[in-house]
Amino acid sequence: MEATGVRAEILLESVLAASLHDASGHLASGRQLIEATITDPTNHIHDESGLYRMDDGRADIAFRPALNEPAGKWRIRLVERQTGLGVTQSIRVN
Repeated sequence: MEATGVRAEILLESVLAASLHDASGHLASGRQLIEATITDPTNHIHDESGLYRMDDGRADIAFRPALNEPAGKWRIRLVERQTGLGVTQSIRVN
């Protein structure tokens, strides 16, 4: 399998959807390991950062900032471990 990209999408305020696509644009089959790094506006790594298993190119990652977490622009970095493909996306937390 030649992977072409990792994508991140905010489905709800509490779920990040990650996907891995092959060279033909289809979801990658099998299991993959993805590393998620979620950082707040002060560059502190959030507790829900870590390794997640993707099944057939998909993974849902919980994202539930506490009420006392800093507001502002948060960064989500996803890297698929085998290929090294990654994506960084921002989300605004108010």
